[in-house]
Order: sequence, then C-alpha cells, then structure tokens
Amino acid sequence: LVDKLNMKTLVLDLSRVKYITSAAIGRLIAFHRKLNRDKGTLVLCHVEGTVRDILSASQLLSYFHVADGREAAISQLA
Repeated sequence: LVDKLNMKTLVLDLSRVKYITSAAIGRLIAFHRKLNRDKGTLVLCHVEGTVRDILSASQLLSYFHVADGREAAISQLA
C-alpha cells in the first residue's frame, strides 16, 4: 500500500493494538526502512501497554519515531 500510493509519510495509530508479534514488528521495521530510504518518515502513536513494553524490551522505542497522540505524530512530520 505504501508503494502503491507512493506515500512518503505515515502515522500509524496503535491505540487499538493490545499485543504485537515479532512478525508485525518485522513489518514495522521494513516500513520504517523503506520510508527512510525514500526520504520519508514513519511515526507510531498511542503506543501503550503491552505493545510499549514489547517495543521497549526490544529497544525499538528509540528506533522508531514515537508520539503520544495523532496530533503530536503529525507535528513530527513537519
């Protein structure tokens, strides 16, 4: 979808995600790398609970751009 729509920036709201698998984390890393190569940005927002714990334990909170809410995520794109 990112390629098809030629997207350079993406805000991904994880507020409804209660758990994240290693496969999903792999996809997020792939999106992040793809957008970075294309001079774009991926920002995750509403990273909470178990998802935050998993990304933190994997030391990925500092790898991704993370914002508390959608407005903050959008402002990181500017």
